[in-house]
Amino acid sequence: MADNERSPLLGSTEQESLFDRLKKHLLTFQSFLGFLVVFFLVLVTLNGIAYFFQASEAPLSAGLSYIPVHYQLTVNSRFTKNYLWDYTIEQPPPLDFSTFAKLNGKDEVKIFLKELNANLTSYNINKTQQHDDNDDDDDDDDDDDDDGDDDYPYPPWIYGELISQPYKFLNPLYYEVREERRDQLRNLTHVKTASASADHYEFFANNPSISINFPYKDNLSPDDVQACDYKITWTSSGNAWIKRRCSGLKEIRFTKISYVKTSSDWGLEFFDIVEDQHYAIATKATHAWKGVQQRVVLQLLGSPFPPLLPGIFTAYYDYRINKFKAQNKHVSKHDHVILNPQ
Repeated sequence: MADNERSPLLGSTEQESLFDRLKKHLLTFQSFLGFLVVFFLVLVTLNGIAYFFQASEAPLSAGLSYIPVHYQLTVNSRFTKNYLWDYTIEQPPPLDFSTFAKLNGKDEVKIFLKELNANLTSYNINKTQQHDDNDDDDDDDDDDDDDGDDDYPYPPWIYGELISQPYKFLNPLYYEVREERRDQLRNLTHVKTASASADHYEFFANNPSISINFPYKDNLSPDDVQACDYKITWTSSGNAWIKRRCSGLKEIRFTKISYVKTSSDWGLEFFDIVEDQHYAIATKATHAWKGVQQRVVLQLLGSPFPPLLPGIFTAYYDYRINKFKAQNKHVSKHDHVILNPQ
């Protein structure tokens, strides 16, 4: 009889235990949901504050990019913003680049790139020496050393700027290309011709993929290279793929169009997907007058992406180099770096 009397009590205890477990799981879910809400609100608030600080900048209208197939990327300052540099997109030095379009095979391009790196280094050394000699001959120039244009080894034509804006929390690792235009009254203005940022869902990854957009698409043919969107994805060997999606052609997915080999020893090479043909190259980093870093970008006509894309890619490659060296203090700024995103 005693055993029969205890049975209902045991069943009641089991039911209460199950209820407690459900209650505990519910509270855990509510806490997690509350954390997500708070995190989202903080993120939106920070982004709002960031946009408040840039409110003095009038929003730029979209424009078609006129960056040529040959140009030079010059770092504006040796100081980075979250490992990102700002760049001037300008006329390259007066060297002969026409040979690039006549090369056949990877070996010839490699030799050309090696010689071009040597010529650029020699050119910068000679121009720096000429500038130093002129300063020694004319003491009156000492007061004008910081004027800028007069002190530059040669007067380059400025095509545009590649500006980093790391405070855009909803657009991490954000870059924007600005080019000059003249309005109907001949007043100088600026337009945004391209933007790029890390993909949100991969932002906390070691090397997130990069999305690139060309905002001006009015009256463009659906297969125009500026009418498409692009993406950079990194490989385990430290190289990368360029992918493209043309919405005007009803394309839904990004498709590989170029394989990029990277090296701090010789530069960047943009191939087709089977590495039979070069589309573009970027020289290794050279340090010109005042120690600023420069790279020359050359692209062949008829390539499957706009001339701006290798320059934008180069900026993110430099970002990865800067970040790697900051996290590895023993690495000198002149050391060869092999990046492995895994």
